[in-house]
Parts: sequence; structure tokens; C-alpha cells
Amino acid sequence: MKKDKAAKRKRLGLILIIWPVPTLILTMIGFAIASSVVAGLLAGAESVPSSAAGVGQVINMLLGLLGVASILGIFISIPVGVYFLSTKPKS
Repeated sequence: MKKDKAAKRKRLGLILIIWPVPTLILTMIGFAIASSVVAGLLAGAESVPSSAAGVGQVINMLLGLLGVASILGIFISIPVGVYFLSTKPKS
């Protein structure tokens, strides 16, 4: 039973340490792709419906919020992950 708890704590600790960096990188890549697609839509046609620009803004806003969560995750989840890795489970 103790080994099972220790394995779960180790797995959770590693996930908490690792998740912010790949999420931030993927968010920045997604933001760049979404911005270039929206810019291409707006520059390519003279009569682009405003809904396309609105959808692009919503996608960029959601990606921005995900990026903020990733940055906050660096400061919050990394210390918590280190704590899970360095302490033993209580019996």
C-alpha cells in the first residue's frame, strides 16, 4: 500500500513539474498560427465577415488565458511537484 501511494505521489510530482513548460510552448505556437491565419483572412479579402475576426479574437484570448495559466503553473505547480517528490506519504 505504501509503495502504491509513493508511486502515485511520484507520478503526480513529475506531472506537476513538467506540465507548464510544454503547455506554454504549445500555447505560443498556437497563438502564432491563429494570429497569422486571422491576419491572412483579413488581408486576403476585402469583405471578410466580422464573425471571422471575432472568432479569431476569441481563439487568441483563450490561448492567452492558457498561456497565463501556464506561467502561473510554473510558480505554483513546480514547488508543489518538488514537495510531492521529496516527501514520503503519511501512513
